[in-house]
Amino acid sequence: MDETQDTQVPEKPKAPKKEKAKSGMNPIVMAGIIAGIVVVTITLVFIGFSIFIMPSLNQGNSGVSQDSIASDGKRAQEQELSQKSKLDYDINFLTDDEKAKVIFESTGRITTNPKNAPSKFVVIDLGLSFLPKEEKDLQELKGDKSNSKLWKMIMAETRHSVNNSIRSLTTEELETTPTDSLVNIFSKEIEPIFSSKKILLTKVLIQEFIIQ
Repeated sequence: MDETQDTQVPEKPKAPKKEKAKSGMNPIVMAGIIAGIVVVTITLVFIGFSIFIMPSLNQGNSGVSQDSIASDGKRAQEQELSQKSKLDYDINFLTDDEKAKVIFESTGRITTNPKNAPSKFVVIDLGLSFLPKEEKDLQELKGDKSNSKLWKMIMAETRHSVNNSIRSLTTEELETTPTDSLVNIFSKEIEPIFSSKKILLTKVLIQEFIIQ
């Protein structure tokens, strides 16, 4: 070998190039996109709620409100009628015009047995003063009641109620109960029958009362 020949220095091995980072989305950019999607979704939901759901809710609430107002008005009328029917039979709260329209009628004789006394009989006849609140009912009940369906219904219910009241009391209770107390017993049963038909019951009298 020729000593004068340049000594070749072996080249250092080149360090392997680092692989380029895998392509991917920047986390900040991704977070921004997700936030944007959330904002858009919330906006769309709000718009849909405002356009489609809110009107229905408002309409429903309006209906409930109207029904509630109508119900409150009806309840107020019933309370007013009930307050007038205090079962003290004082008609001084009526106007002169209303007093002139008050109708008086008799139930006729009602015969039944007291409680636990099949051999005993009670005969009672009640006098009733009342004022129809509806003009058509007033006209119907002022005249001949023989053809009045309304009066026949009232009398059927009234006689049935009085009959049941007597049958719930023993002979001793009927004999010892003061007349005013008996009037109150019958009145509390009869008054709802009249008020349910918009008729004000103003007075109840016991015209005849026999135990035999």
